[in-house]
Order: sequence, then C-alpha cells, then structure tokens
Amino acid sequence: MELFSIYDNLDTLNISILQECAKSTAWPKGKRYTVNCNGVEIKIQTYLAKVEENFPTYGYDAYAAIASMYARELSDDEIRWENDGGPQYSNPEFNTKVLSQLTDAQLDKRKEFLMAISNLINNQATMDAIVQVAAKKKNGTLHKNRVVKIACSGITGYCDRVYAIVGRAKTDTTMSITFEEVLCKPGDNDVWAKDFISTHHEGLPVSEALRLAM
Repeated sequence: MELFSIYDNLDTLNISILQECAKSTAWPKGKRYTVNCNGVEIKIQTYLAKVEENFPTYGYDAYAAIASMYARELSDDEIRWENDGGPQYSNPEFNTKVLSQLTDAQLDKRKEFLMAISNLINNQATMDAIVQVAAKKKNGTLHKNRVVKIACSGITGYCDRVYAIVGRAKTDTTMSITFEEVLCKPGDNDVWAKDFISTHHEGLPVSEALRLAM
C-alpha cells in the first residue's frame, strides 16, 4: 500500500499544482451520488460548500498538536469519585505550551489545500472508493455513525480535536461527506497518515494530483 506523507509536510506541499488539477478555486457545491457496493445501494450527499462558513480562523498545526498530547493529573477538586488512592488523569489533550498558533499565511494555505481536495474528491469514482473502504456489516450495509477519515485540514479544533473532512454513515445505506471536528488521541498521526487521501488510489484524481504536488 503506497502512502503519501501529507500532514507532516503541509507547509511545503505545492498547492498550486493541486489547484491546477482541481480546476477550481471555489468550494464545490453539494452533490448527491449513488454507489452500488456488492449489491447494496448506498446514497451519498456531499456538503463541501459548507466548509467555507465553518473554516477555522485560528488554531495549531494538527500534526504537531497530536504529537504533543498528554494527560495531566487531576487536582483533588476535579476528582468526583472514589478510587483506589492512585492518581487520576484527564483525557489526553494538546500541550499548547509547546505549540505556536498557525500564522495567517499557514491558515490560508491549509484552506487552499482543503478547497483543492474538496474539488478533487467530489466525483463518482471517488465516492465509489470511499464506500469501498467504509466499515460494513456482514450484510454489506454501513454501521450508523461510523466515519471514514478522508482528509485532515491540518488545523486543531478543541483541545483534543482536529478539523477534517469525513464520510459519516447517517443510516445503514446513507452517508454524508462533511467538515467537522474529529476527536483524536495520542498516536493518531499514524491514523491520519493512512486516511483516504493519504492512501494512493490508482486512477483517482486526488491521488494523481497529490503525487505531482508532493
């Protein structure tokens, strides 16, 4: 399986090549697709035009933030239940003390990156491939609320989340492609390194464009 090393190299990625391949500098309008996967019909709705109104105006580099994640020890006032006397810890969060906020130029580049990716994936062949890699039940239908990690923006959201494009199963046979905050945990850089766009898919526009832009 060939992988692109995208998120640790976002600042050096050739965005102009992605834009040229995408043939658009605007967010794509929502589209509806139908995918037949092993006899099961899956309907998809994309909401990629909504990325513009929800795109963050500040944040940290997601790759560095995930690498910095730690779980701090809770204070006595924060502990709400009895335990065996050992220390209790919060859920892992980004160590913002060692991170620097992204500059406006970096944020703009990440927006251009995600806009190009949005246009490159908004086609029938890519929707077919996304459904193929989605987790499924034995009968071939989707698991409701399961997500396919498609593309990370490279920007953090809340203290343990990153902004990303995902495919979310709404029902057994419907999926939406949305931009949302995705919960992450220590070690998730390895997970994002194998997300949909990081994995080469022969013949797909997004894979061919990334090969040229790396």
